[in-house]
Amino acid sequence: MSITNGQIKQFHTLLSKLNLQEDQKRDLIYKATSGRGDHTRDMTFEEAKDLIQYLNIQANEAGNRMRKKILHYCHLMQWYISGTNKLDFARIDRFCIKSGFKHKEFNKYSPKELPTLITQFEEVYKHYIKSL
Repeated sequence: MSITNGQIKQFHTLLSKLNLQEDQKRDLIYKATSGRGDHTRDMTFEEAKDLIQYLNIQANEAGNRMRKKILHYCHLMQWYISGTNKLDFARIDRFCIKSGFKHKEFNKYSPKELPTLITQFEEVYKHYIKSL
């Protein structure tokens, strides 16, 4: 069974609530469909249901405020996609996997782990300021 119009509306509402950009939306769909597609209409009813449930959890998670603080540092350091003013989430993920204390993607850090990651980004930002 295909995704319903109601699910599409709910999905886009959650994307807006989480302030996710188009490339992040496509990445979420790509992962939800196991690489079968990256458009909303590519999802099945069950895939959409699972993704909406995941996004609801994310929207309500206390860690979002801490994530926003990290993203603020990324803005200050201008970690943007080349030629845009949109954050380069691939770069943020690469940093978190390579240098983050848990070596995993940015959004996989739990609320309990985020304070330590914030401290790491604060140190990177201090280094960035000194290098100017």
